[in-house]
Amino acid sequence: MARKRPLVDLTPTRKTRNTTDLDALFSADSAEKSHLLSIPVSAIEADPTQPRTVFDDQSLQELAGSLKQDGLIQPIEVIQLGRNRYQIVHGERRWRAAKLLGWEKISAIVRKFDYDKVTKFVRQMVENIQREDLNDVDRAAGLLRLKDLMQGESQAANDSKKTWRKTTWADVADRIGYSRQRVSQLTKLLQLPEEVQASIMQGSLSERDTRIFHRLTARQQRALHRARVVDGILSQAETKRVADYIKRGATQSVAVAIQAVQNGTDKFDKNRGEQIKEQNSRSVTQLGRSLERISAETLSPAEQTILLADLQQVQTKLDQLIQTLSSN
Repeated sequence: MARKRPLVDLTPTRKTRNTTDLDALFSADSAEKSHLLSIPVSAIEADPTQPRTVFDDQSLQELAGSLKQDGLIQPIEVIQLGRNRYQIVHGERRWRAAKLLGWEKISAIVRKFDYDKVTKFVRQMVENIQREDLNDVDRAAGLLRLKDLMQGESQAANDSKKTWRKTTWADVADRIGYSRQRVSQLTKLLQLPEEVQASIMQGSLSERDTRIFHRLTARQQRALHRARVVDGILSQAETKRVADYIKRGATQSVAVAIQAVQNGTDKFDKNRGEQIKEQNSRSVTQLGRSLERISAETLSPAEQTILLADLQQVQTKLDQLIQTLSSN
């Protein structure tokens, strides 16, 4: 059953000097231009640009049951597009649930004006974030669209000056009330394969679950996702072990890494690791010192040719090693 929420207070409030951007968005300083009405459900349409794109059928059925038992506790918010035409700003789930119940009318706060694009989108984002109605992929896509809207707003406001500042992710974080780290975590989801994003939207994975996919190739991400979510042969802990095994450079194959994890041979020997680290460090130091001692000043042309060939072989091996390390 959905938790009851307080009625919306339409009483105008004075904006204090310390009011934040988000506080201003949800203040009632424009309440004089809005009023509460009971309007036909059929006269209302969804906003195609709102950040929420997934509406779970079971969740809507539960909400419909709550509305049937307790009624509509909090009105939806709409803007008036024309005569008997309204578009939802907040409350699309409540509107959809009302349609499932066959309601002819629904209580709505009707605004006689539209917000500017950025303000309207921020209001929708914040409401969904506060209600936890958005999945993380929708949030990430919403942040990306908000960045574009803010950039367009900045350019339009300064078009006459021909100078405008590029909108940064820090600007988006400040506008929506997120930390910059959280914005970075969410936007990285848009770099994942579509099937991984779909699992997040369906609730099979969270943003936190997918952090182990970072620094893997798209092919490895798909294979690991299939083993974890589709085939169900790995737990979340085992999935992390597989990813760590690949990132250590033990193998590039997800299948081989899964086999190692299942056999228990993926465990990293810290002592052996330290020995390899020290050996590599000594080798690099010795190579540097050896190169410093090489001089071509007293060599004959024939000897210089031989030295050049030797150095080219060393360079080839170094290039191969650098390429291997860069790809891991």
